[in-house]
Amino acid sequence: MIRKTFKIFILFWVASIGFAQIDETKVIDVKPAIPSEPVKEGVCWDQSLVLPRFGAWSCVTANKENYDPCFSQENVTDAVVCDVNPVKKTAGLKLKLAQPLPFSQGMAALPDQAWIVELEDHTICKVEAGPQKIIENTGTIAFVCNEAGLSSGVNAGLLAGFELGPVWQGHFVHYSVENEIYVANTITQVSIKTVWR
Repeated sequence: MIRKTFKIFILFWVASIGFAQIDETKVIDVKPAIPSEPVKEGVCWDQSLVLPRFGAWSCVTANKENYDPCFSQENVTDAVVCDVNPVKKTAGLKLKLAQPLPFSQGMAALPDQAWIVELEDHTICKVEAGPQKIIENTGTIAFVCNEAGLSSGVNAGLLAGFELGPVWQGHFVHYSVENEIYVANTITQVSIKTVWR
């Protein structure tokens, strides 16, 4: 009996590690250093499409490789850093600019703006670039999520817009595409553990 109780306690403890209650969403402003290497050459043609805020850019290399977002530093005018992954803590690459940035700063970020988010169950969701995915009478799918074990034809994402507070709240959606129409299968309110913006 004691052994059985001990096993139940261990299982409960292990399960609780991954789903500990979040007291506050951690918000991280991404300001990466520009690495010395690897180096590519290119230009930044506009403010970032996936992260439209000060210091974030849409760029392309001389070999027509697109990077969005790339990040500039206030005192560096001849290079930006691209291909950064703050979740995996990869430093990215240095993009040496063939011409100056198109304008000095860009636009200010919105209060609920995010590039990458980590949900309470550690699922990672990232802003979706490209044409909008609109679910009728529901909202726009703004993030794609890396949830494992999804059934064939089922996708995971986050709807645009967060409810701000000590703990940010979002709406997690499982959706499918039927006759080129996006259809929500389930929508669940979720807590956001970490925001990179």
